[in-house]
Amino acid sequence: MATILKIPHIFRKLIDGQKEIMVKPGILADIFKEVKESYPELAEAILDDKDFVKGYMLLILDKKIIDFNEKDTLFIEDKNILKVIIPMSGG
Repeated sequence: MATILKIPHIFRKLIDGQKEIMVKPGILADIFKEVKESYPELAEAILDDKDFVKGYMLLILDKKIIDFNEKDTLFIEDKNILKVIIPMSGG
């Protein structure tokens, strides 16, 4: 089974144009370790030096913003949809 990780358009070239990748369900921190192992170019673009999403990005789990403090405790289940979002401002 798998969890869906949706990737911002700007980074899709790093995963052969895919809109999303499939990752194993698990603790949020472990999911991003898997991303680092399986997609090193993507990981370099979206992960910080602690192997977690860079601070200016948001994580959305099934339409709810995830608090980064939950990275070691939040279990992402099979068939959940996890999105990496780059907030934009302007008008």
